[in-house]
Amino acid sequence: MIWAIHVSVDSASLRDVFRRKFGREAEFVSEAPGRVNLIGEHTDYNQGFVLPMAIDRMVAVAVAGALCAIGGIEMEVERLAVLCQKAENQFVGVQCGIMDQLAAARAKAGHALLIDCRSLQIEHVRLPHDLAIVVVDSKVARVLGETAYNERREECAAAARVLGVASLRDASEGDIDRLPEPLKRRTRHVVSENGQVLGAVDALRAGAVRRFGELMYESHASMRDDYGVSTPELDLLVNLASGTAGVVGARVTGAGFGGCTVNLVARDAVWRFEAAVVESYRAKTGLPAEMFVCGTVDGLRMSRV
Repeated sequence: MIWAIHVSVDSASLRDVFRRKFGREAEFVSEAPGRVNLIGEHTDYNQGFVLPMAIDRMVAVAVAGALCAIGGIEMEVERLAVLCQKAENQFVGVQCGIMDQLAAARAKAGHALLIDCRSLQIEHVRLPHDLAIVVVDSKVARVLGETAYNERREECAAAARVLGVASLRDASEGDIDRLPEPLKRRTRHVVSENGQVLGAVDALRAGAVRRFGELMYESHASMRDDYGVSTPELDLLVNLASGTAGVVGARVTGAGFGGCTVNLVARDAVWRFEAAVVESYRAKTGLPAEMFVCGTVDGLRMSRV
């Protein structure tokens, strides 16, 4: 039997819940983290670059890991991630890229994960210890299968066909004007976003956190104006953050159409952020936004009880 729940409890507490529900001991626990993407949105299915991190919000039993454990299957985590992506594409119906699955499998605590979504090559990039990763849920709900997510992917594929390239990873700035609208704007986002990811990694390596924040704001503007996946509520959160002391950068994170923003905030300014951004947003919109200060964790973990 495989039993999966979202948890915010330790492994011992989880085992207690299992025992009460099923009247026996669990054999093992398979845990995989959620992720937040710092920069690099809608580039994964275009074979580009992304920079997510795994956060301390877990799913336990993580089903793919549990199936491998039950069946005695030894599989490289990259292959496992690809299979999970295939399941989401074919059974859930969301034509996502590989970012979420690979981040959940290969992340490292204290680091972001640079992923080349074409080669699946990864690099762990250390994050500054004096900055907090703050995620704000706008409470604008969306189900990706019911949004224009798949439409955006189709537009990117159409742009690649017009340009005669395998994917928009191979497009350049010089190609953008060859395209009609809205393919021109979609391609401009992908090309600029790939450059922003690589620039953000360079900034982290150099300790240039201010530059990293500038790239986050540029990424959000591109998501809003060229890719058309932001919302007024997400824009409001980013605007409030940009005017708050101690905030390094802010942007929509994830596919957009609602959902969350990610913010880099000086640790001693988190209290100010909550008042100036979250409480102000609630007052302006009437929506019960939630704030989460996220720690970084390792990827998929399986342990026998």
